[in-house]
Amino acid sequence: MKKILFVFIFLSFAIAQASGGGGHHETGVPMGTVMSQLVNLGLLIAILFFWQGKNIANAFAQKKENFLKSVEEANSAKKEAENKLKEVEHRLQELLENYKKSVDKEKKMQKKAIVLKSPMRAMTAKELKPRLKTHWKVKFTSKLKI
Repeated sequence: MKKILFVFIFLSFAIAQASGGGGHHETGVPMGTVMSQLVNLGLLIAILFFWQGKNIANAFAQKKENFLKSVEEANSAKKEAENKLKEVEHRLQELLENYKKSVDKEKKMQKKAIVLKSPMRAMTAKELKPRLKTHWKVKFTSKLKI
């Protein structure tokens, strides 16, 4: 198809050049040459239209159909991507909430551990001195008695 079109265009230029006589003896616009080129172009377009008109129309219709199909596929792919993005964002939000809950729970447990340890330490520190005194008294007295 493209080869035939190229041949017709090439021949129309060749015919137009040959009809002009090959030389430029006139001054101004050569109306004879312009008219012969317009007639050749009109004949070429008419022949192509009647010979390949349906094929050209079908080709453009097919291109339009393919384009619309591609647009539809792109829109559906975009919707799928948006849905997946929403799902991932939702899962990420849940993970962040769980992480925050875990961190808060860990902080509370650490505070409880400190609260539980601190009275024991305070109790141990308060009671350690008298206990040690009694412990060492008992140990020294037992060793002295032996």
